[in-house]
Amino acid sequence: MLTTNSVNVKFEIANKIISNQLNTNPQKAQKYALIQLKIVVIDTQIARAYCNLGLSLDYQSKYDSAITYYNKSLIIYKNVGNVYWQGQVLLNLGVVNYYKGDYDESMQHYFNALKKFEKIDDKVRISSVYNNIGSIYKEKNDFVKSLSYHKKSLAMDVALRDSAGMAVTYNNIGIDFRNLNELDSSLHYYEASLAIKKNGVDELGIASSLTNIGQLYYAKNNIDLGLKYNLEALSFERKVNNKRGICQSYINIGEGYLAKEDMTAAAYYLEQGYKKAKEIGALEDLVSVLDALSVIAANEGDFEKAYTYYKDLSTYKDSLLNEQTSQQIVTLEAI
Repeated sequence: MLTTNSVNVKFEIANKIISNQLNTNPQKAQKYALIQLKIVVIDTQIARAYCNLGLSLDYQSKYDSAITYYNKSLIIYKNVGNVYWQGQVLLNLGVVNYYKGDYDESMQHYFNALKKFEKIDDKVRISSVYNNIGSIYKEKNDFVKSLSYHKKSLAMDVALRDSAGMAVTYNNIGIDFRNLNELDSSLHYYEASLAIKKNGVDELGIASSLTNIGQLYYAKNNIDLGLKYNLEALSFERKVNNKRGICQSYINIGEGYLAKEDMTAAAYYLEQGYKKAKEIGALEDLVSVLDALSVIAANEGDFEKAYTYYKDLSTYKDSLLNEQTSQQIVTLEAI
């Protein structure tokens, strides 16, 4: 029989392991969350273990299971009256529904989280929620509202001298300006975000900023500079073994060479992107890359290869349409 002190020590050690493993090994994080549930008896620890289990499933893209455990956690935190953790779990529910594409549900959770954090005047979390609400408006193509919430977040980050928060928010404001076709303003904020990230150890964040800047230079018709940033992004994506990022970088680089009419280099990078997209099952990337590859093959007179790519393209387009239709049906059933 474990003593209370022994349980507390094991519980906190597990919390640290889970926090460290979420990004790189969420399966291991899940294992330790399950261990927590076996040893704890105090309500707040049970709630935290449920939340940890939800997070570990969330990071494995097992969104429905994650939501189940977040809700279990939320019920307990409501019962014990812990306002901070109610807000945190509501924030997690907002994020997981965002990744599911259920933006209305996500928005509702974010506004509920905002009320909790305002109640305890947690400015760091309020800033985070503002940022996330802005991202929802971006997905809804309301770029003016998105920019407004991201600027609210930035004002708080600056007041708090939260450099990590500023890096995220600068990037989001850059995206807003990009969507509003204000390219110079967008570049200013992307570069501000990148400068902060380079002072830290956020290699994944650096890769993201480099990609954004590279794609922006494409939009400004500076293909050479765009390629430079996208190639640098690829090196960082490889460092952290971000497979989706590697895939997208290959495609971005291939499209850059395609714009330069360097068909050999374009075909090489697009084929690498094709292989990686197949490996990870990224349907949207597969559709994008096969469309470009079929054009290259046809331009080079290799009509057999062009036809093969075109057939694969049709198959993946059908799969993507079926997936999107299924998501719409699920959404309708939930109304």
